[in-house]
Amino acid sequence: MKKIVLITALSLVFMSLFAQGDEPTVRVGITASPAISWFKGADKNVNSGKIRMGLEYGLLMNINLSKNNQNYVLETGLTGVLMGGNAVYDTLGFGTDSLFGYRNGVDARFKMQYVNIPISLKLKTNEIGYITYYGQLGFVPGFKVGGRIDSDALGYENEKLDKDNETIYKAPLFALGISVGGGIEYALNDRTALVLGLNFVNNFTNGIKVKTEDKDKQAFRYLLLRAGILF
Repeated sequence: MKKIVLITALSLVFMSLFAQGDEPTVRVGITASPAISWFKGADKNVNSGKIRMGLEYGLLMNINLSKNNQNYVLETGLTGVLMGGNAVYDTLGFGTDSLFGYRNGVDARFKMQYVNIPISLKLKTNEIGYITYYGQLGFVPGFKVGGRIDSDALGYENEKLDKDNETIYKAPLFALGISVGGGIEYALNDRTALVLGLNFVNNFTNGIKVKTEDKDKQAFRYLLLRAGILF
């Protein structure tokens, strides 16, 4: 995990050295984007609870696919994501014993941390005034670096979801989702632009699993208010 983070960070620094011409082929930026996140359970006995506030922060890198055309961009980066969600489990069909025999179901609240290496194709218009409009589509691979659970019904208070945790849950190390979004870049000068947009990320790998349920699927989804600056 540390090697992946280090290699990606060094790659961003190295490639930014080439952004020295009048029309840079690589632009590096930073982002701090508020988010809302929630659970989506594939099983009918798992319901989405309340949404949680989150945050994405880190480095962005835009690579123009052609020196002579600024409209087609490969965007990647290295970001940390704080997110989570509430999952409400119905009593019927949940678990393999009577532990979950609560009349109103079991409410579990999750707080997760991931390091993501997003990659997407970004399609941009020509600059109109000071504004460039864009849309993008791509994938978001990520790695879990932390997770905790609270549940009054199950007696968990800020319990870690690490490899050897003693809860009934496990949190897979790897996550993968699809991302779609759009927004604007507002030019401050020839080399610097503010970025504002919306991105929706739909994870299709398990974010949380109940150890006793092999078929149980609970994936995170989140909506980002993209805010950043490109240099």
